[in-house]
Amino acid sequence: GDMASAYDPKCERFYMFFGDQGTPQNCEIVVVPIFMPGGHVYEKRLNRWTSINFEAGDEPSKRARSRAVWDERRDRAVVFGGRYKTSPSASYQYPVDLWAFDPATRTWEELASSGGPRGRINFVMAADPDRDRVIVHGGGALSGSTVNLTPDTWAFDLENRVWSKI
Repeated sequence: GDMASAYDPKCERFYMFFGDQGTPQNCEIVVVPIFMPGGHVYEKRLNRWTSINFEAGDEPSKRARSRAVWDERRDRAVVFGGRYKTSPSASYQYPVDLWAFDPATRTWEELASSGGPRGRINFVMAADPDRDRVIVHGGGALSGSTVNLTPDTWAFDLENRVWSKI
């Protein structure tokens, strides 16, 4: 669950990345979910799911509750945010890196590692192909059992690779 997903309308493919495999215990969510590497793609024309094997190289860290959108100009998925935890006593980490996945080469490229929004979960991410950018809005992060909301809006310019607060 909690995977990032993006739809490629030209090739009619639905991509899903990372996520977790938390199992409820006694009707409670498990404290440390198992974070999943990799991804899957559903090809509508073939009516099948397949695993995505990434080519060797840099790739985003495992995470859940991240978001993805499709970059129509470059035929790739763009992924941001989410959270990750290494042990039951560890605090969640909220990545701020922005990555692009190219299905043709099965490789990742880091587009930005800083200069943008704080890390977050439960946010909205949208593609804005007319302005060649992606938009990130809202969400929040946990601090103990408190959710700190982040009601801001950011845009990432895909051509110039810069974040700007809206």
